[in-house]
Amino acid sequence: MKINTLNAIPVLSNNDDIVHNGSYIYQPYDAFDNIDKTYWLANFNGKNYLGYKFNNPIAICKYRIYMTFNSEHFPRDWTFEGSNDNLNWVVLDRQSNKYQNDFSANINNTNSYLYYRININKNNGGSYTGISTFEMYELLKENKYLLKQNNQYYTIKSEFYKNGNYKSITELEGKEILTENDFETFGIDDLNSLIKTIDTQVIDGIDKGNLGSGKYFEFELNNDIKKISDSDKIYSTEIIEDFQEGNKFNFDGRWQIITDSDSNIKNYLFSTPPGGYQSSNLKFKCKCKRIKFKYKLTYTSGHGSYSFTVDEQKLNIDCSDDWKNFEIQFDNDVEHKFNFSLNNDGYYTRLCIDSINVLTMTNKQLIQYNNTIYTLDGESIKLSPSQELNEDNFKVNGFNDATLISSEQWNKIFANKKNVKILMLTNDIEKQQCEMIYNCKPFRPIDKLKKNSDICNILFKEV
Repeated sequence: MKINTLNAIPVLSNNDDIVHNGSYIYQPYDAFDNIDKTYWLANFNGKNYLGYKFNNPIAICKYRIYMTFNSEHFPRDWTFEGSNDNLNWVVLDRQSNKYQNDFSANINNTNSYLYYRININKNNGGSYTGISTFEMYELLKENKYLLKQNNQYYTIKSEFYKNGNYKSITELEGKEILTENDFETFGIDDLNSLIKTIDTQVIDGIDKGNLGSGKYFEFELNNDIKKISDSDKIYSTEIIEDFQEGNKFNFDGRWQIITDSDSNIKNYLFSTPPGGYQSSNLKFKCKCKRIKFKYKLTYTSGHGSYSFTVDEQKLNIDCSDDWKNFEIQFDNDVEHKFNFSLNNDGYYTRLCIDSINVLTMTNKQLIQYNNTIYTLDGESIKLSPSQELNEDNFKVNGFNDATLISSEQWNKIFANKKNVKILMLTNDIEKQQCEMIYNCKPFRPIDKLKKNSDICNILFKEV
């Protein structure tokens, strides 16, 4: 996706093309005057919105808001929306607990709308809300390419590479005139990819519908596959520790839950050594694939000291009087240990932690070979104790990650990988697409296409 680097909204000096609501203190057009020190400010009513009407429908795929006033009036929760009639609005992006002074987001939008707006449902606690600078950026159209050989249409997308060759696009057979949608669906972005060496391919999961309380997908393998290098990792938020009601983790060490004078953070964990030249540790552990949390860590340089380890490996974190974000993703979805070591050394060393968010893998996988079901037991592929294709078999005997299976294991157990399927069950019943990436023998697409014909016509269209 290419994005225009120029703001799609011109510099404004009146409210003629602006959409807004509520009573305002400073003019709505001040958010579009290209002056950061001026700003739109309105009485907060829980549903303030501000937007712009373009002369013609365009596809906006990025927006930015910037604030220079008191932080209590910053937008905190909002949606970014598009409309063609200023009545029916489509939500294109949704944000919550964002109260930074400069925020931008790329959005997955290819549809054109006449109107765009930000719809603010919550501010940062003040009586007003506003924006100093509001910018929107347009999606740039690109050329898409298709190939034609022997009256057949081809693409070099992964899903058309089967058993060492590119297959023609059956959906386009017999077509004399191709549509924009044909190029959008099957076309490639860069002709240089024809001569680049490829050593990975993508397998798209086949949606097989619901199975029990989950959603079931099948991935059909082939003999080009060496090893699965990346499987569709499906995560769900297992634990959100906000220190509002009870504690979801067992914290060891010296700590207490207190309320911040800043109304944005209601409760948080506070830890400090008891004073003097004393030290203390704060420890907790949890099973996770990824963890993120907000923290403040302060100490007096040359006097106090601290360290932070994850699984006994020391990591660097920033000291600050402001809230910071920490995030780490692990290779394995297993139990990890977190330890803060604090030393006062005659001064105060303080640690505050808030909003711990733990994510863990929730998909389960099995392997099917000639209608026989296998599983991964530790480091070995073995027959599944149950041969029933049902939810219980996934939950009891399924494994989490096909990337753990080596090339040697695939070849040893399955003589013909054309008859192998990876089966996956996810608890995300709304999921419609998933994929796996596998390692294959290196090749150049152009060399594969030469097997079809020495002549190849290149078709392109701007989409």
